[in-house]
Amino acid sequence: MLHSIINNSKKFYTNFILNFACGVILTSQRKTIPSIAKTLNTTHSSICRFLKKQRPYVSFSPQRFFNYIKPFSHDGFFVIDDSVVTKQFSKFIEGTSEVFDTITNRSYLGLSLITLAWTNGNETIPLVYALWYNKDVAKEEYKTKIALAQELILSIPSSINAQGLIFDGLYVTKEMMEFLMQKNIRFVARAATNRVVESDGVKRSLKQHPALKLRRNEHSRTIKAEWHGLMLYYTVEKGK
Repeated sequence: MLHSIINNSKKFYTNFILNFACGVILTSQRKTIPSIAKTLNTTHSSICRFLKKQRPYVSFSPQRFFNYIKPFSHDGFFVIDDSVVTKQFSKFIEGTSEVFDTITNRSYLGLSLITLAWTNGNETIPLVYALWYNKDVAKEEYKTKIALAQELILSIPSSINAQGLIFDGLYVTKEMMEFLMQKNIRFVARAATNRVVESDGVKRSLKQHPALKLRRNEHSRTIKAEWHGLMLYYTVEKGK
């Protein structure tokens, strides 16, 4: 993931805050100063000294990430994904609500984080993010995850060119498809097998469509089909 950024931080960055941010991302256990220090192979006291010196208004600009990936951004893809930051015992953290974790298939008290990252398959660099709040918390300022994802996409400078956008089935909606097609953004996404499409006059779910049935020795098959008035390509691959 981001270990290469940490190892080369002196070359690419002069601000210690980047290393600290990478430490937070890479630390798998609780995000405490000791655990982050262990991840970064530094001392607990050095991180504490640094943090104490920082003024309250210090923040990290995503522009540094943009500048870093700009020379080789065309070699990778943008990725949109959402994750759950659980705060099960929180009573006073602003914005917490019941959020569903697709990994555990359970609901937790926590925060829902939508991240737009760049990846080349070997390393992944988060670029921008947004917090999603449910209607009870956001009230009149409520935005759907689709709307927030679109805002993140529009926030990427035009000078950053990737091969396309990858996202999960959560974002495969007509609204998102039309948005990406209008912006001429190539995309690859996982579609639900019960999605009904029409190809060659046959209207069936992806799982049952005869045009997507693999023949002997076939490892994959792609068809062009209509879904809600949109012509898209669908590919099925043989499971490993």
